[in-house]
Amino acid sequence: MSTLKVGTIQDHANSITAISIDSGGRPLLSGQPCVAVQCTNTSKFGEDHSNTVYDISYKAPLPTFTSGTTTTQINRGGMTLTFPSYAGGNYAKIVVPVTGVYEYHFYGAARNHVMSDWWTHGLEVNNETASGSSSLTHNLWNFQLNNSSDQNDDEYISVNHCGIIALDANDYVVPFVQSVQNVNFDITNNKHGFILRQI
Repeated sequence: MSTLKVGTIQDHANSITAISIDSGGRPLLSGQPCVAVQCTNTSKFGEDHSNTVYDISYKAPLPTFTSGTTTTQINRGGMTLTFPSYAGGNYAKIVVPVTGVYEYHFYGAARNHVMSDWWTHGLEVNNETASGSSSLTHNLWNFQLNNSSDQNDDEYISVNHCGIIALDANDYVVPFVQSVQNVNFDITNNKHGFILRQI
C-alpha cells in the first residue's frame, strides 16, 4: 500500500492547474468549467408596457442581471461570462470552453402581477435575440395561474428549475423567458440566480 502526496495536478503541456488539494484533503476542481451568478434585482419585467421597468418582447433574454445588483460567485475552467444590454437592463451570456454535458440550475421566487397569466422560463442556445413569437428552445419551467380564488390577487411562486444539456465548445447559453406580462423577483431575501457547470 502506498500513498501519493500531491498538492496540485496540472496538465503536462501548459502547467494549467486542473485540481488542487487543500490542507484538509479536499479537492478543488479549478479546471472544471463552472459559472454561478446571483442577483438581487426586484424590478418588474414583461410585456405589460405601462407597468414594467424592463419592457421586453414575447420571447426575450431575462434582463434583470444589472451591474449594481449582480454578483459573480464562481467563474472557473475557462467559462466566458458577459452581461449584454437589453430593454434597459442586462442579461447573462455564458460561452462554454469545451464540448460536454452541462447541468443548469436556476433558483428564485417571483411575484406574478397579472391574473390568468401563463409564462415560461428556460434557456436559449446560440441565440440571444428577442422575438415577438416562437417558443423557447429549452423550456424548463412553466406557470399558469388557474385557481379562480387566486385571481383576485397577484401570486408568489417558486421558479426553481434545472436541466441537463449537451453543448459544443464555444456554444453559448442565455437564460430566457417567454410570454411574461408583469413579473418581478420579490419575496423573502429577493435573490435569484443560476449555476451552469460541466458534469
